[in-house]
Amino acid sequence: QGQFKIHTGLSASMTDSYTFVCTVVADNDIPQMTFKLTDKADDNNFFFADRKDITADKAFTYKMTGAKLPVGNADALSLIFDFGGAPAGTHVKISDVILIKE
Repeated sequence: QGQFKIHTGLSASMTDSYTFVCTVVADNDIPQMTFKLTDKADDNNFFFADRKDITADKAFTYKMTGAKLPVGNADALSLIFDFGGAPAGTHVKISDVILIKE
């Protein structure tokens, strides 16, 4: 599937809104790369699950504002990237990952 998961100890409240930002640079095109920020304990309790086309050698900044958890509070968050459409051997750099409570 080409998934990469970052499990954190960051918690989040369903009553708060959040802004999430990260930057991706890849050396090949990645069609429909998935960005998902979710409750580590309940994958159905997620802020977003979006797919975006990444163009080779061009910085792509993903930004989501006003994101809220739909099901309940999360004791720990997981950030999931899915590179399933990337050609074998693709190098990806993810940087400037920011989560801000609004």
